[in-house]
Amino acid sequence: IELSDGTIRRCQVLEVNGDTAVVQLFESAAGINLADAKVRFLGHPLQLGVSADMLGRVFNGMGRPIDGGPEILAEEYRDINGLPMNPAARDYPNEFIQTNFAVVFAAIGITFEESEFFVSEFKRTGAIDRTVMFSNLANDPAVERIATPRMALTAAEYLAFEKDMHVLVIMTDITNYAEALREVSAAKKEVPGRRGFPGYLY
Repeated sequence: IELSDGTIRRCQVLEVNGDTAVVQLFESAAGINLADAKVRFLGHPLQLGVSADMLGRVFNGMGRPIDGGPEILAEEYRDINGLPMNPAARDYPNEFIQTNFAVVFAAIGITFEESEFFVSEFKRTGAIDRTVMFSNLANDPAVERIATPRMALTAAEYLAFEKDMHVLVIMTDITNYAEALREVSAAKKEVPGRRGFPGYLY
């Protein structure tokens, strides 16, 4: 959605019925005047531009740089809705992790102070140079929290499979992700499962 002032808000199509489409915003709906806004359908799911230049950078939950640095020059764009890996099919990690690895850190629904702490600690230890950080704050839209772990895993898979790096993925807190999924599911009037969470969460 392009607003009259040129601002772009990203969303995804939930349902199409004839010439009517229901879309879900990944950002705030504040300031949107449908009379002046333009809607453009891209014909593909939400994507993340990936590159080795992501290392050492901090992004928001939607993959936009928030560290004051330049935009990432993407080597390719990847659909964030990848297929899940079967945890029972992978090798059990029973050996120590070598130090030549990259870290993909996803902070989901944390406070600004917590986010600043993580960034400052990564910088203090020098780990920031081999870290890709996605930071979704508690006051960001709940639907953005649903995309954040997918953004992180897309970046991790790219570094692992295309750049041949050992990648450690850390996500905190997955409870915030689950609660955001419950909130969005309730807004969409989906049939709730146990404790109000949608059945597909489990």
